[in-house]
Amino acid sequence: MSALADETVVVRVQRARIWEAFADAEVLAKVLPGCETLTETGDGAFRGVLATKLQFLTLRADVTATLADRQPPDA
Repeated sequence: MSALADETVVVRVQRARIWEAFADAEVLAKVLPGCETLTETGDGAFRGVLATKLQFLTLRADVTATLADRQPPDA
């Protein structure tokens, strides 16, 4: 498997609140650009469809993603 995206995003909110989004496929789907469907397939693993428009074409990709190197917020 190869990594197609490797980005860092800074979000100024409490880590505990962000962490909740990673555990909920419905919430996560709302914040992923172009996400049409997203289903949790295991702990930190998801399957879905992402889409983007490129001029007159709509490109759709079936994707499988795993959250790696997770660091839960401190208790």
